[in-house]
Amino acid sequence: MKLFKVIFLFVFCSACGNYFSQTDNWVEDVAQGSPFNTTYVAGDGNTYTFSIRTYYNARFNNQTISCYGETDGQAKVVITSDDPNSSYFNVPFSNGFVSTNITWSGGVTVVDDTIAINLGGGELLSIQVFDQGAFKFKTAKVNIPNLLQITFVGNPFVTFITAPDCFDSEDGSITVGVENEIGTPIYTWQTEPIPAGGTVLTSTNNVSDDLGKGRYKITVSDDNGCTVDSIFTVSAPGQVYSNGVVTQEGCIGQNDAILTSTPSGGTLGTGYTYQWVLEGDDPTDPTKIVSINSSASNIPAAPIASTVGYDLYVSDGNGCPTIPSDTTIQLIAPTPPTISGTLSACVGSTTQLTGSAPVGGSKNSK
Repeated sequence: MKLFKVIFLFVFCSACGNYFSQTDNWVEDVAQGSPFNTTYVAGDGNTYTFSIRTYYNARFNNQTISCYGETDGQAKVVITSDDPNSSYFNVPFSNGFVSTNITWSGGVTVVDDTIAINLGGGELLSIQVFDQGAFKFKTAKVNIPNLLQITFVGNPFVTFITAPDCFDSEDGSITVGVENEIGTPIYTWQTEPIPAGGTVLTSTNNVSDDLGKGRYKITVSDDNGCTVDSIFTVSAPGQVYSNGVVTQEGCIGQNDAILTSTPSGGTLGTGYTYQWVLEGDDPTDPTKIVSINSSASNIPAAPIASTVGYDLYVSDGNGCPTIPSDTTIQLIAPTPPTISGTLSACVGSTTQLTGSAPVGGSKNSK
């Protein structure tokens, strides 16, 4: 669209010899010394003033060029003289002057000698003007300011990322700030890469929240259509693992079984929390809680030839649970110990019992 506009203006001006339009916003470049005035005594003995004024066209929301790196700036020179013998007598712009009268530096594209187009930011142009009268030469300058690039900034806006609390939660956020934008910036947020069927959120909000772990691309555009983008990565804590095991099966009929959890992952913070309940029981019911410690001890051993399940619920310092939220640990009944042996006795002899070592049971049980 910008290229089309430049071409249209060029064709329009070439056809009519006038580069002014309703969208132009010519600003005199007084910072470079405009106007450049000179008085001189002409051949008729009178003193005249020769004036060169330089301008840049701030047509993009008071900016000389539309965006950083673009080459759509324009500069103009207006020459006047009150000398009736001067080629520039009371003339606001050239309209057909001899091309050698005005020379621009830098090999710029010139329209009717007085207007240079397709200028990039940061250019300082010199204009040399020759006149047929007594005043022979004058150099004027016009600066094409460089529009600063839209950038992400740390101050006064803080660009920061807040990680989600849990491995699979979506409560993270990204906050960005920009500078050098023109008008009200528009922020476009999207996942990177965009999943099939994914949506792109466009808003005037510089904060994107409800984010899970992943990569997110933000594109900022301003009223001139200038854009800047960046990709940010949101990291999440590791997954929580309960790592529950049977430490001691206990003895049949005794309350000496032990279950132990050594969690890992997540965010430690204030430490892990534990809830042990019989398999299927509600962990939110205080009367069903078997233990709230890392170990569930002094619990009944499983009856003969059966198993008893215990559900273990572990959360990290952020309150993030394991995935799934519970782990079932089966407490298996130990095999009852047996002793085998023989009894032999003879008349008049001492009775002796011999046998083998016990079989079954739990070695670490009473």
